[in-house]
Amino acid sequence: YMTEDAVARHGHMPVNGEWVMIKRPHTTWWVWDSAHNELIEKMNGLAGYDETLVTANTIAELEVALGIREGALQSTIDGFNRSAKDGFDPDFRRAPESMRPFSETGPYYAIELRQAILNTQGGARRNGNAEVIGIDGEPIPHLYSAGEFGGITPYQYNGGGNMAECLIFGRLAGKGAAAQKDPLPPLPVNVESEIEYTQGSGSSTVETDPASVKTEANQYVGASDSGMGGQALVKVTLDGSTITNVEVVEHHETAGIGTPAIETIPSAIVEANSADVDVVAGATMSSRAIIDATKDALAKAGL
Repeated sequence: YMTEDAVARHGHMPVNGEWVMIKRPHTTWWVWDSAHNELIEKMNGLAGYDETLVTANTIAELEVALGIREGALQSTIDGFNRSAKDGFDPDFRRAPESMRPFSETGPYYAIELRQAILNTQGGARRNGNAEVIGIDGEPIPHLYSAGEFGGITPYQYNGGGNMAECLIFGRLAGKGAAAQKDPLPPLPVNVESEIEYTQGSGSSTVETDPASVKTEANQYVGASDSGMGGQALVKVTLDGSTITNVEVVEHHETAGIGTPAIETIPSAIVEANSADVDVVAGATMSSRAIIDATKDALAKAGL
């Protein structure tokens, strides 16, 4: 019922060109054969699942053990085997290399699963003044945090609580940062790091070289990496200092989530004759990508 080899975005999965919240059945079984079980064992096994692991010598016996209607599991496996042999998944377009036909002989294995959305709310600890706490338990000078970064409820997702933390700790952090304080000691510069940061997730699309985009007189191309999935490119047309058109040349935003920003931000910029426009609620990063790319194009035009 989902594209198993896809990377999720915001808890959404790609279905027929759109990113949607998957409708998950109440009960899900992860089923595999003896060949796949050997791979699992090589990867340290399934420690902790011994009590819930179900094993059977045939698919029919496994159906009985799992309480599945006779023939239903076999039918699902037959369809999967056809997709694996053909190298084509008609339901979810799963990558051929991620599929392998089930073996014709047992044993077969299954574990009952419960789906959930992983929501990261970790980050550095902070105190009641929104000051970030170091490993020595003391506040790090001049460093503050707000919202989900270092949130006070990292083990649960409690709806509007995240917004409350943005507002409350945002105010505390702002007041703290603005307060008069002793200068920091000299900090090391040009420190090398092996950490690589990639904006967004799930994008493997080749990005266009901005210099390769064809332009006419009074047209300028701007780029931004502020989006969710990668580079955003816009082409801005000017009449003197007036913005007459903003065209999104390239983007890698999430369909169905970033789409409203792609559709509305360009016209809002033209109407305001400025890139300083409001973002689209629910598509903040996508909005920011188009806005920043437009500002980049205007800077190239000397505006």
